[in-house]
Order: sequence, then C-alpha cells, then structure tokens
Amino acid sequence: MSNTLERLRALKKKKSPDVLNSTDRKSTLENLRSLIKKVESGSSPLSESKSEDLNQNGLLTEVMFEGPGQSIEDLIPGEICTTPLGKCFKVRTIYPWHHFQGNISINTVLDQDSSCLYQACTDKALKHLDFSQAIFFDTETTGLDTGAGTYIFLAGFGYFKDRSFI
Repeated sequence: MSNTLERLRALKKKKSPDVLNSTDRKSTLENLRSLIKKVESGSSPLSESKSEDLNQNGLLTEVMFEGPGQSIEDLIPGEICTTPLGKCFKVRTIYPWHHFQGNISINTVLDQDSSCLYQACTDKALKHLDFSQAIFFDTETTGLDTGAGTYIFLAGFGYFKDRSFI
C-alpha cells in the first residue's frame, strides 16, 4: 500500500512524466484491484495507521471505510442496468420548468439564440438549432488529458419535454 501511495503522490506532484514504468503500473493496478475487492466485501482495506496517513494528505477519510459497504442504490435513487458492454447505474431526474441551476432558470435556455454556437463551432447546422429539440450531453472524466488513462466515469444526457428538463 505504501508503494502505491508514494507513486500516486509522485504523480500528483508531477515529478516526471515517466514516474510509473510498466512494472510499476502493473503493481499499482494489482494493489488497487486488491483494495477494491476489500471494499466490495465490506471490510476496510486500510489499517488504522494507514487511515491516519491518508487523512493527513487529504486523500480520503476513515469514515469512508466504517462499517459494511453500501450499494449505490441505497445512496442514490436509480437502477442498475445491464447493457451489451456491461452494467451501468442509471438515474433519471426531472427538473420542473422553473428549476434554477446556479442562478439561471432552465426555462431561459429555450430563449437563447443558437447563432453563438454557430460562431463558436463554425457548424452551419447549429445556426438555427432549436434547443427544445436538442439532446444535451455532459461527461465527468478522470482527467483533462486526451491520451490513454483518461476515462469517462459519468455521462449525462438531457432534453426538454413537456415544460421539464429530463
């Protein structure tokens, strides 16, 4: 565990682009897989001293590993779906017409002129886009890099229907 933690700290500090060679990567992946199995079984993957060490570095807290693990369905309303590519967790949220995201009401999106998208993207198809007919797509990733090792871990699709945003 300490070698993995040291490697992750080195990556965070970006000491060099080749901090992890292929042997180090394999070892790190094996250690992380072992930790994941321990968490999935409901046991804490960390000793008390390791928990304290991680807390001091702000990486995680002991509270995350107290008691048996909880399933995502117990924490967030949604469902696990099986697809040809594996399982995923699906959440469907319906925001009413007057819902505010930050300081903007979602109903104001439909009043926007799409010509700004055309100018930014230089795609003629966007010049007369009807936002009420559009599908919005957003992702959360493990990083901003465009190379290997950057993965989408959360994808969201949204659209307007019957004076709501789904």
